[in-house]
Amino acid sequence: MSEKAVSQILSAVLLVAVAVVASTMFYIWFTGLQSQTQEDVGESVKKTGLRKIGEIGISTIPEYYFQNESEFIQEIAIRLENRWIAELSGVYVRILELRAMSGSLDWASLQVKDLQLFNRSGSAIASINCSNLGALRYYTKMGEMCSLDYDVYAKKREIHTPTYYVGNLRKDEIREVTAVIYVNATIPNDIALKLYVGSDQGLEAEKTIWLRIR
Repeated sequence: MSEKAVSQILSAVLLVAVAVVASTMFYIWFTGLQSQTQEDVGESVKKTGLRKIGEIGISTIPEYYFQNESEFIQEIAIRLENRWIAELSGVYVRILELRAMSGSLDWASLQVKDLQLFNRSGSAIASINCSNLGALRYYTKMGEMCSLDYDVYAKKREIHTPTYYVGNLRKDEIREVTAVIYVNATIPNDIALKLYVGSDQGLEAEKTIWLRIR
């Protein structure tokens, strides 16, 4: 074989080797860039996009009406739905605030279970009475009128507990949580009640409902 032929073969081999090395380096670079981009997008979604997509659904009665009552307690049924891709943990509902559109307002969020009122230490301190009605009206989420023989206004610091713990919420699960709100306000009035839902995963949701006193 002539030297010229050998030289042409070596040149071809070198060109193939260079092409293979270049292709390999490009593949490594492109794969790394793609992985980094996916990580950056994922972190961006975690930081900025969760609240806007609606992974936690909240539904409740949008307005409650009261006739000539300045002081009362109302149960509020809050329906939560997990619309995320997986189970949520550490889910909770919090009453952020009540804001009156006019006049004065005192309020407290109460913990009531099986018609028993609990203080912040978790001890039962009073009972809801649905047979003999007292002065302080207690309205259940089913519309039943009951009463509470307890001075909530004077002792609200001992019983105000604005957070209701839900725990884990499976994918597509719907669960109802009952919040209990004490109100002492000037009448007539329109009161905005702001609900907040949070979770360990950082997913959040908010909703505002109205208490209208006439």
